[in-house]
Amino acid sequence: MAERRDHGTLAHRKPIVRLKGIDICRSVAIFLAMLSHASIEFKLFHYTGDSLSLLKFAMPMATPMFICLFGAMLELVYARRMLEGQTSMATSRLLVRAGQCYLLYALAILARVAVGDYSLGFGLRCLLLIGATPYSDILKFYCLALAMAPLLIALRVRFGLGRVAIAGMAIHLAYPLLSIIPPPPLIAGKDYIGMGTRFLVGIGQSDVAGPSLLHGLSLVFGGMFLGRALIAIRQADRQLSRRGWQALFALASIFVIASLALWDWTDPVGTAIQTTDLTLRNQNNPLYTSLGLATTTIAVMLGTYLFDRKGIRAMDWIRFIGSVSLFTFAFGNILLVLQPFEVSSMTSSVGLFLLYGSLMALQSYLFYTIMRTEPGDASGLLGSATRLVQGITERSSAVIQDATAFLLPAYVKLLGKIAPKIEGAMTISQATQRKVQREGVA
Repeated sequence: MAERRDHGTLAHRKPIVRLKGIDICRSVAIFLAMLSHASIEFKLFHYTGDSLSLLKFAMPMATPMFICLFGAMLELVYARRMLEGQTSMATSRLLVRAGQCYLLYALAILARVAVGDYSLGFGLRCLLLIGATPYSDILKFYCLALAMAPLLIALRVRFGLGRVAIAGMAIHLAYPLLSIIPPPPLIAGKDYIGMGTRFLVGIGQSDVAGPSLLHGLSLVFGGMFLGRALIAIRQADRQLSRRGWQALFALASIFVIASLALWDWTDPVGTAIQTTDLTLRNQNNPLYTSLGLATTTIAVMLGTYLFDRKGIRAMDWIRFIGSVSLFTFAFGNILLVLQPFEVSSMTSSVGLFLLYGSLMALQSYLFYTIMRTEPGDASGLLGSATRLVQGITERSSAVIQDATAFLLPAYVKLLGKIAPKIEGAMTISQATQRKVQREGVA
C-alpha cells in the first residue's frame, strides 16, 4: 500500500528545518548531565563547597530539560511525519532508536560487571530493567519512552494536546498518595520488585534515580506544548508567530508561579539543597518537575530568540553533542565507570573533573565526525575508523529493525485505530530502510 499523502505530496512538502535554539539547549542539557555524573564520580562539590552553587543548581535541571526537549521533537518532527502518512517510517525509526538505547544500556551494564561493580546476577537483573544503574538509568528511560512515542503521538492526535498534557500533569496530583504507598516486599531478602516499580511508577524505596517513566510523561507532554509553540513561531504569518511567543511566555509564567507555590518557604535553603542533591528528583516531587519545565521553557525562549531569530552563532560549536546524544550518554558514562583514579584533594577532584569532562566531549566529537564522513572520502586511520564504526552502526540498526519488523504492522494498525488521521503505510521501502539504518546512534 502506498504512503498516504493527506497534506500534499511528500516530495513537495517543506523540509523539516532544525531549530538551532532547540539543538543548543539540548546539547547544553546533555553536557550538563554528563558533567553532573563527573562531579559525583570525582566528588567535586564535596571539595569545592558553595563556590560552584550556580553550577550545582543547574546540573539537576539537565534531566527534565532533555526529556522535555524529547517531547518537543516528537511534536516538531514525528507527529508531522505521522500526520503526513509516514506512520510506518516514523514508528520504525523510533523503534530502532529504542533498540539502540537498550544495546547501549547493556554495554553500560557490562562495563559495571567487568570492573566488579555489579555481580553477573545483578547485571542480568538490570538488563531486565529491574535494577538500579547510576549514571545510565536515563538510557533505560529513553528505551521505553522511544518505544511508547508513537502511541503518545496517537493519543495526542486523538484527544488533543491540551487533554493529554492535563492528564500528564494530573499524575503529580497523586504525589501524596504515591509517596506513602509501602514498597513491595523483598523476595529472598532482595528487592526484585521494588526497583522495577520505582522506575515505572515511582513506588518503592529503592535507590532508583527519578523521574519514573510515569512522571516523565508529564515532561514529554510539556515538551510537546513547547514544540507546538515553536511551530507557530516559525510561521511567516506574524500574528501566528506572535501567538507562539505568547504561548511560551504563558507557559514559563505558569511554571515559575507553580514552582514558587510549591517551594517550602519555611525551609527555603533546605528545599534548595534537596534540589541540588537530587532528593526531589528521586522522589518524583512535583516541585522538581515544575522547576524543570520552567527552566526548559525559559531556555527555549532565549535559545530561539538568540540563535534562530537573531542568528547569533557563538554557540554553534556545541550542537554536535545533541546530534550524538545516545552515544554521549552511553560512552561518557562508560568512561567514568572505567576510570581508575582515587580522589584525595581539591586539586585532584577539580583536575579529574575537567579532564573527564573534556574527554567525554572529545569522544563524542570524534564519533560525530566519523558518522558524518563518507567512507570513500577518508583514508588512513580516519577511513578505517569510519568504515568500522559506520559498519557496526548500520548492521546493529539493521538487526534491530529486522527484530522489530514483526511488531510494526500490528503497532501501526493500533495507532490507526486510536487516531485514524495518522494511519499510514504498512510497508517500508528498501531506500527508507537504508536511511533508518544509516542515521545511527544519534
